[in-house]
Amino acid sequence: MVTKKRIPSFGFALLNKYYGLPKNYVAKTKGNNFVYDNKLIPKFNNFSFLINFYGNNLQSVFKRVSLIDVLNDKSFKTTDELNIGEDINTWDNPDYGLLYSGIFKNKIVIIGSTMPEDQDLISVSVSQGDQQGSNQIYGVYFHANAIQNVIGDDFLFKEMPVRHIWQ
Repeated sequence: MVTKKRIPSFGFALLNKYYGLPKNYVAKTKGNNFVYDNKLIPKFNNFSFLINFYGNNLQSVFKRVSLIDVLNDKSFKTTDELNIGEDINTWDNPDYGLLYSGIFKNKIVIIGSTMPEDQDLISVSVSQGDQQGSNQIYGVYFHANAIQNVIGDDFLFKEMPVRHIWQ
């Protein structure tokens, strides 16, 4: 017997945690919308919504932090530390470490690769058009944009109303 169980996507699983909802909470369908925690999200089709992109990879509104700056390597030595004979752990440095900065307080943090060789790239419809491949964003930015759309109630609609500038 096959059970048709619905589970939240990655972004909605993070939003469930953010809003204090059950981990398997999923949006319901109501007409042309999804209903998620009393938010109406306009449907693109029965399974997705359009994402309003806030920026590309290089000019993103989302703060990017290097993994090396959040690793607490106090209990082990990296190859670089062994080679130079000095600790370079910055995570918990009281003067400039991120642990004490408050940068992550009340934030959703998405960890993902932005290394081209990992090929976590998604083609999108927006682009600066300055070079081939400029319409691709890293997966972490895709998820960040989708999550911010829900938090900010900032949705795109399939059929946008026509506005004339001379009105």
